[in-house]
Amino acid sequence: MQDEYPELSLLDDALPELAPVPAEVVAPAPPAAMAAPPAPPAAAARPISFMMETNIKTVHAEDTVADVEQVLASNKFSSVPVVGSNGAIVGMISCQDLVMFHAEKKVAAAVRAWEISRINNFEVGPATPVLEVAKLMIAHRMQHVAVTEHGVLLGLVSAIDFVEQLVINEAA
Repeated sequence: MQDEYPELSLLDDALPELAPVPAEVVAPAPPAAMAAPPAPPAAAARPISFMMETNIKTVHAEDTVADVEQVLASNKFSSVPVVGSNGAIVGMISCQDLVMFHAEKKVAAAVRAWEISRINNFEVGPATPVLEVAKLMIAHRMQHVAVTEHGVLLGLVSAIDFVEQLVINEAA
């Protein structure tokens, strides 16, 4: 290059020798106000409230099984929480429960929701990590988990919610 531009060699002679610049001077850390926001927690560490379904319907413990079937069918739900007179969840009824109910040839209009609801439903708090809820559901082979706080039903999480999150994460 100096052969093509002999005047550059004159500049080399005129400039003083520069010391190398330390790396911390070249690329200083951005001030705190300009720092990148913290990354959101990994999906598994997020609270379950991040993915719970809040558009939920409930049935009362004294509703008939026919009423429960109507709620499930009209909302295209696969399960519905059963609540007592104080609004606290007392059980859960799923489509699978209804299949077993009808296999026993019982009359839906004559049986109350509390009589067929599973009382071994699981409840978690809204801050419970997603991974912990997934492990709970796997360990107990549960399709649905209620999210409650101080006895108040906040939402539901189903196995399909986990599948949806997996698909969303894969697409990202």
